[in-house]
Amino acid sequence: MNDVLTQDEINSLIKGLSETDIEEGLIEVDNQRKNIRKYDLSNQERIVRGRMPTIELIHDRFARQYRSTLSKFLGRTCFANVVGIELVKFGAFMKKLPLPSSIHIFRMPPLPGYAFLIASAQLIFGVVEVLFGGNSSGKIKVEGREYTAIENRLVGKLVMLALDNLRDAWAPVQPVDFIYVRSEFNPLAIAIVPPTEALIVVNVEIELEQEMASLQICIPYSTIDPLKHKLTTSFQSTRLEVDDSLKERIKTIILEAPAEVRVQVGYGRINLTKLLELKVGDVIQLKNAPNDEAVVFIEDKPKFYAISGQYRGFKAAKITRQIPEHDLVKLRNDLEV
Repeated sequence: MNDVLTQDEINSLIKGLSETDIEEGLIEVDNQRKNIRKYDLSNQERIVRGRMPTIELIHDRFARQYRSTLSKFLGRTCFANVVGIELVKFGAFMKKLPLPSSIHIFRMPPLPGYAFLIASAQLIFGVVEVLFGGNSSGKIKVEGREYTAIENRLVGKLVMLALDNLRDAWAPVQPVDFIYVRSEFNPLAIAIVPPTEALIVVNVEIELEQEMASLQICIPYSTIDPLKHKLTTSFQSTRLEVDDSLKERIKTIILEAPAEVRVQVGYGRINLTKLLELKVGDVIQLKNAPNDEAVVFIEDKPKFYAISGQYRGFKAAKITRQIPEHDLVKLRNDLEV
């Protein structure tokens, strides 16, 4: 078998490519497949669409509370502001963190999973300098070393204060508890979610008089996914706003709603056999006497006692009193089939 093309075959092939002589069947196949995309079921990457303005409101409220808390703790005037909220992949974010880092893992029950908080070295060294007599007026030298026991103890207090303020900031939207789990200095040792998981990073800038520091609150998207319907709304009020005009309209509509009123003069019980044997002239024994009060039903619910009669030529019932609770129980038992 000769696998070498003849000159005529080569010329035909070149001519077909130059003139874009493609069969129509192939074009139809391409058109059918152009909207098909491969989906890898093993890939944990999430597609997150839209903004979550409620997240911004929650952490703006946290920044205001943490500013006051930190000022009281240090005895100095401090400022805290949210400078940005970004959505990044967990793996890419952790690779950018320096070693060592002050990473503090916590849980948010009843929400699933874990989240973590990162305190910058500038914040830790600045707090140490202020608490131990410094004025935080000079540049803080950030060294690539592990933190001492004193520094870890102080940053632990800062983290616990931050978790308390986060609990208060989340309360108007959803009651969430913040439980401290552990601290870690190596970012590569933390694997709370897959590397491709979306991570919400809230960057809080803290000003210690003349020094700038940062605090990062990192929450996996899978953790807050159960609250997505609340976090995507454009406004969350911290208190219940009451519209008086709307309240009056609702009250008017309810008061004008029709209700069925039925007056029961007598009642009793009979089995189906006797019912089928009834004939003209038979007497049915009732459970109430002729001089007993009638029962007024509102939408099939017994509510009042009344005296039945006539008023201006119409059948009427004069309400005498509301049915007491103990009578209601007996009445319901008598009316049950």
